[in-house]
Amino acid sequence: MRHTSFLPLTLVVCGLSVAACGDSTPTGTNSGDPLTNDEISAIFASPIGALIGEVLDFEGAAASLRAPVDDAAVSLSSAAETFSRTLTCTSGGSVSASGDVTTSETSVSVDVTESINGCVVTAGTEQITVNGDPNVKIVATGTFTATGGSVSVDIDGGIRYTSGNRSGSCAVDVHLALALSTTGESETVTGTLCGVAADLIEFDDDVDNSLTTAELSAIFDSEVFGLMAGVVFTGDTTVSAPPSASNILRFVSLAPIEIDESFSDSQACSGGGSSSATVSLVGSFDDQTFDGSLNLTGTQTFSACAFTTPGATVTVNGDPNLTMAGTFVVSNSGQSLIFTLDFTGGFTYTTSNDRAESCDVSVHVSASADPSTGDITDTITGTFCGRNVSELSS
Repeated sequence: MRHTSFLPLTLVVCGLSVAACGDSTPTGTNSGDPLTNDEISAIFASPIGALIGEVLDFEGAAASLRAPVDDAAVSLSSAAETFSRTLTCTSGGSVSASGDVTTSETSVSVDVTESINGCVVTAGTEQITVNGDPNVKIVATGTFTATGGSVSVDIDGGIRYTSGNRSGSCAVDVHLALALSTTGESETVTGTLCGVAADLIEFDDDVDNSLTTAELSAIFDSEVFGLMAGVVFTGDTTVSAPPSASNILRFVSLAPIEIDESFSDSQACSGGGSSSATVSLVGSFDDQTFDGSLNLTGTQTFSACAFTTPGATVTVNGDPNLTMAGTFVVSNSGQSLIFTLDFTGGFTYTTSNDRAESCDVSVHVSASADPSTGDITDTITGTFCGRNVSELSS
């Protein structure tokens, strides 16, 4: 089987194990409409499985377990750490885990409980809502010497799920045994997930740190992400609504025939930090008819720019920045106005619930204006953090 962070070779152990796992009695039950193997894989490749993997990859314990083999010496100190972590599920709900990780000079123990709260998982065309039944327990013990070691991991409990007209519950009863010596390593996976042998279930290797639709919408719709457009069209970056045609034409009417100008502005972000933008406009207009065209270029940077979203506080920095390129054409004595803008680049983000990732931006805006009414009709296409912008509010 392929291993995800749920069943990692590197878990806390980086390959340490016992020859056999301890026995335990699962608290969950298998009942109701059964899940397919692909659906089981999707559930345990979601934040539900990712968080179990993080428990078993807890930094202090992992470092402790590596030390005897990597350094060929027992050099551990006693420590007791509290693990507390919450992950947001991409399509709704959350998963949290809390408990203890304790190390000594020759041992490690992990005792953590995972709670699943309406975590929505996508499996093919199905959406499955998962809750704990009542929870999932992760217990691990390890002992080691200067030349090797062993760790036993029991993951037991249960989940409840609904998907369309289907519903049911299933038991989690997985046992892991990994062993490491100076001559090599071995692993054993036994037990079942939802009644299916654990070693028959394939998992995705990726941990999902992505932002939810609601979180992306809050960022995408913010006036901060409209900063470059605001500098161009209104000169007022506090205006988050689309600029009116009358605002644009007023700007043009004040311009000379030849235009080669640069503008810059900055804005504080609602949760702290800031964003700044510089925009250049090069072109020409007839100062009587307003007919003409501009080429637009711009760059926007983010400095710990924090957004308060429905799921978490998201703090954004440039990766390295966003860029804008476009054209702006006025014709028919100012009666026809067409512009196009392309926003590309990227940013990195961290969240208040410990997700971290980078995002690519590729958004195209095309618009036309009716100067008689001041209305702009626009079309926005492209992707924002891998999500089609049509999925985001605007």
